[in-house]
Amino acid sequence: MAERSLMPELNIQYQQCLHLLFNNAGLGLDKSFDDATDADWRVTFDVNYFGAV
Repeated sequence: MAERSLMPELNIQYQQCLHLLFNNAGLGLDKSFDDATDADWRVTFDVNYFGAV
């Protein structure tokens, strides 16, 4: 309960210095390097690189 009572005070304190907030998603392969196909790498690259652009 003590943590909840601090949240409004912390929010006000940090609200004045937060300028940008990024939300990014990515994925990884669950295969070994040798077992991954070109299509696997393409999907991974598309999500991880172009998702942030």
